[in-house]
Amino acid sequence: MLGEIDAQTTKWSFTMRTNQMPRESRAMTRFEVLVIAGVIALLTMVVLPGVANTSNRYGRLACLNNLRQIGVAFHSWGNDRGDFVPLRTPMKDGGLGKNSSGGLLNPRAGSAWFDFAYMSNQLGAPNILICPSDTAKAPNQCSTWRDLFVRQNAAVSYFVCCEAFPNKPQAILAGDRNLQSDALGNCDVGISGIWQANANSGSRSGWTNIMHFPMGNLLLNDGQVAETSTDTMHWYLGLTTFSGAVHCVMP
Repeated sequence: MLGEIDAQTTKWSFTMRTNQMPRESRAMTRFEVLVIAGVIALLTMVVLPGVANTSNRYGRLACLNNLRQIGVAFHSWGNDRGDFVPLRTPMKDGGLGKNSSGGLLNPRAGSAWFDFAYMSNQLGAPNILICPSDTAKAPNQCSTWRDLFVRQNAAVSYFVCCEAFPNKPQAILAGDRNLQSDALGNCDVGISGIWQANANSGSRSGWTNIMHFPMGNLLLNDGQVAETSTDTMHWYLGLTTFSGAVHCVMP
């Protein structure tokens, strides 16, 4: 008798479970869809600018670090040459420049990639010649100097300043390529038709929006790096020039 009751109870419980109707699903109302879409849009507006700012900041810091390493290479190269850079060192002394009494200038001295490649032993690898924020040139980043000799200025983000003298520690030595010039001019080392900025209040030179706008990075003669606005960059131009203008070999 007891077994029959248990069997009937089990059968009844199973029947009740299998006969239960599934809970009816309810579609979202138009209002609920609009609320969810609004929340997603708001999160996108809040999060994406933060991600972009983080990426931009990383690019600037990596660029500053590249310039620091380039500064170390310049000073290492110049240790046995009176602290002069290759452009300011005569060819007879192992540099790229003319002798004090004239003479020849290395024909490739007006190419930024070659000015850097001339210090390949000190630089180590050419990948530091590309700024991560330089989206136009980043795909051309080189891992070997052989690659740089093929890609040349397409794989360089930085200029080299012609007016870099050891007795001017705050003079510009190199920097980001996104500089608008006042004109093309001739520098005293013998390179003609290169970037020129006037170191006066009427100068039209300034940072463009290619890389870190509205800022730009400079490497100074004493090895320091500076993240500068256009106004601050003009101040450094004044510390660099000895003729009223500054000339740079652009990539």
